[in-house]
Amino acid sequence: MRIKIMQILSLVLLLILVGCHTQPTSLVEESEYEANIFNIIEDKELSIEMNGLVNKNKNQVILEIKNLGTIPIGFGEYYQIEKHQGEAWYRVPFVENIAFVDIGYLIDPGKTEKMIISLKDLKHALTEGEYRIIKEFWTEEGIPYSLAYEFTIGQE
Repeated sequence: MRIKIMQILSLVLLLILVGCHTQPTSLVEESEYEANIFNIIEDKELSIEMNGLVNKNKNQVILEIKNLGTIPIGFGEYYQIEKHQGEAWYRVPFVENIAFVDIGYLIDPGKTEKMIISLKDLKHALTEGEYRIIKEFWTEEGIPYSLAYEFTIGQE
């Protein structure tokens, strides 16, 4: 009888361990953006540069946005994270019920702003591969520009 109980408990434990292991998920929604988006844009009076630092311990990316031009640039809270699979980029979905504050920020010429991107807001953990964070910016006239910060998640 004890052996039977031990076998059942072992089976239950095995099922729990297997159930807790997340399998890498194949992403299905292809990017709406171009394949090549740069981290810097220069156009007449406009010059924006976006770089970042991945902090795996805090599960976040710190973006640094520099206005190197002569006019103010605007941006909002929204961003998109994408993963490169095969020959294309695919959107990494957010957890359900995620919302972004619909607010606009201005960066004056010569100024730098930082933005913290939480990777905890994603539906799937980031597995090994190439990723990019895309943010949209605009001029005072409403002309939109997209920048991407690319980074790689590798084996530890």
